[in-house]
Amino acid sequence: MSGSELFRAGVLVLPEPQEAVLSDGSFLLKAGTAVTLVGRPSQADHFAATVFAEEMKSRFGLSLKVGTSRGAVRLKRDAKAKVRAQGYTLTVAADGVEVVGVDEPGLYYGVQTLIQLARRSPTGSVEVPKVRIRDWPDIRLRAIHYDTKHHQD
Repeated sequence: MSGSELFRAGVLVLPEPQEAVLSDGSFLLKAGTAVTLVGRPSQADHFAATVFAEEMKSRFGLSLKVGTSRGAVRLKRDAKAKVRAQGYTLTVAADGVEVVGVDEPGLYYGVQTLIQLARRSPTGSVEVPKVRIRDWPDIRLRAIHYDTKHHQD
């Protein structure tokens, strides 16, 4: 993990994405930012969008709007995305964010990565670094083992 571009930049994401390229700058999340579900969203897609909105409210006090109208944060599924099963692409630009899951789990995992990327800036705003991530699991079951029995010092 110490060799990744994200880690060297102080951006910690678990699990570490397969591919990530950081750029200068960030996207600013503001109260009222619209989270758009593109296409024909499923219940699982709505769940992913709602989780994102609830986490931004809980962590930063930001109220986001979830819907199907045009917004700065776009969530969609595309079975033709160039990632494996449960994979996603996450693109953060100065003018918006797009998470594309190859399937429902992929969209959810992309949203989880987006949540981890959001930070409070020194000016008090909430920002997400400009990045392009492609990720997918090496194995079907994604998990992190956190050993609570040893080395808690």
